[in-house]
Amino acid sequence: MNVLDVARYFINHSTPNSQNSITHLKLQKLTYFAHAWYLAVVGEPLVTDDEPEAWVHGPVFPKLYYRYRHYGFKEIVEERVAINFPKNVEIILEAVWNYYGDKTGKQLEVLSHQEMPWIKAREHLGKHDYCQTPINPEDIKKFYRETILF
Repeated sequence: MNVLDVARYFINHSTPNSQNSITHLKLQKLTYFAHAWYLAVVGEPLVTDDEPEAWVHGPVFPKLYYRYRHYGFKEIVEERVAINFPKNVEIILEAVWNYYGDKTGKQLEVLSHQEMPWIKAREHLGKHDYCQTPINPEDIKKFYRETILF
């Protein structure tokens, strides 16, 4: 799947000026969690055109960053664009939205900072050190299979 299509799912489900609004930070984390859950359940990556990197504020998909960075900390408000996902993908996206959708970007950042895959990708770095290290998909799969989903 294309990372921008996955992100579009969450934008389509957001509600501006509500607990379910979406910022760039929140969008990054929701996309990462969807990728991680899919990896844990299906055993292969959801996003195939980009990979999450261990940035200072948590996992980041670079393509997604460059597409939405102009929003800064403001809510993302864009026209809804219908995208048809395979049923197994839609089930995971919906589950991720239902589990995390009412959280803020900062709350999701804090969650991601407590998880082994991001921590491991940033080991030997300071809290604010620049990093573009990809988060190992095997670490993601193992962590989510053992800790979150099963």
